[in-house]
Amino acid sequence: MSQALLELRDLVVRFPLGPRNWRGRARSMVHAVDGVSLRIERGESLGLVGESGCGKSTLARAIIGLVRPDSGSILLDGQALHALRGQAARLARRRIQMLHQDPYASLDPRRTALQSVVEPLAIQRLFKPRQRRLRALLLLDAVGLDPLAAGRFPHEFSGGQRQRIALARALALEPELLVLDEPTSALDVSVQAQVVELLGDLQRRFGLAYLFISHDLALVRHLCARVCVMYFGRVVESAPRDELFAQPAHPYTRMLLDCAPLADPVFERSRRAMLVWGEAPSLAQPPSGCAFHPRCASRALVARDRCSREQPPLLTQGLRARACFLPDDAPSDQRPP
Repeated sequence: MSQALLELRDLVVRFPLGPRNWRGRARSMVHAVDGVSLRIERGESLGLVGESGCGKSTLARAIIGLVRPDSGSILLDGQALHALRGQAARLARRRIQMLHQDPYASLDPRRTALQSVVEPLAIQRLFKPRQRRLRALLLLDAVGLDPLAAGRFPHEFSGGQRQRIALARALALEPELLVLDEPTSALDVSVQAQVVELLGDLQRRFGLAYLFISHDLALVRHLCARVCVMYFGRVVESAPRDELFAQPAHPYTRMLLDCAPLADPVFERSRRAMLVWGEAPSLAQPPSGCAFHPRCASRALVARDRCSREQPPLLTQGLRARACFLPDDAPSDQRPP
């Protein structure tokens, strides 16, 4: 197997919960990311989907260094990022950039569009001031913004234009991987389509790899070649896009696909009433065994006890991986008791 651009190995991120003891230590911890392993190849688009609170954004922040993992490793070209220091760490971090969810909060309101794109170049001490300005103007043009508007402030742009500025800023350091955390969720539908098409064009032009985090399965299907499904801090299924959408192997993945909106409003209302069972459990009180078993509609009687006692490992078969004890043909027409 060739060396991946980015590889996560058993990554764990925990946060303190509740009051601390007299020593200042947390009495209990919440596992936001619980043993996640995945690979992103050069030029690949990997989609990461799951409900709110499943750990997707925490995983993204750990990759770019905003959150320190409690254990596990993040490897860039086979090098552990946490082991790099000084100039080596600066060079490695330039290769991974992030596009945040909210274009209204991710830009400094006191900086113009041009200043926002120039800033990472100045921090990294790249080029001379005049060259930085020229590069920033070229990047703004590459993402579809008029360079004549480079002197405007964020409040003078629409949401889609702000996201384009943030995208130009992320591209300024010539990254190899972009972490896209719900980049279109705060935009109108028509603007979403424009941003997604722009992302596809930029990937082909610059050879970028994407980690695309989204609730929108239609966008993931359009942009990504491979999809990972997260639930309760763990990856429960991974597969090539077409295989996952055609034949989902995990009950949670089937639930997500079944709950995706359809154009027929009558069937949409009846289908939602049939297929949604309960809510995700609290991270503060995780269920025993498989975290999805209280909501699973596919549990065979022979597997029910095991699902409630044991946590299924993520097993790989070919290009697919699944964390489930149930056979692929388990029935799915019963509600959980």
